[in-house]
Amino acid sequence: MPAIGSAADLAGAMAAIAAAAAAGELTPGEAFDMARVADSFLRVIDARDAERQAEAARRSRAEREAADNAAPRRDMSFHEWMDDHFKNG
Repeated sequence: MPAIGSAADLAGAMAAIAAAAAAGELTPGEAFDMARVADSFLRVIDARDAERQAEAARRSRAEREAADNAAPRRDMSFHEWMDDHFKNG
């Protein structure tokens, strides 16, 4: 079975398993078992990718919060804020 390092690799692995079964190199039962192993890899890869996305979102949020906290602020009324953000010209 080809190496599986990403979800994209799974298609190649499944094709290799099907080809081996079609050529008689694997029994249908062996092919089924190997396909289950490949499917397990997909679940692990999905979990890893989800964790990477969550970590990237946490980092991005922390960077935004740090930038917001570093920006100088002054208290202003609602009307001042509206004028500041929606000036005409």
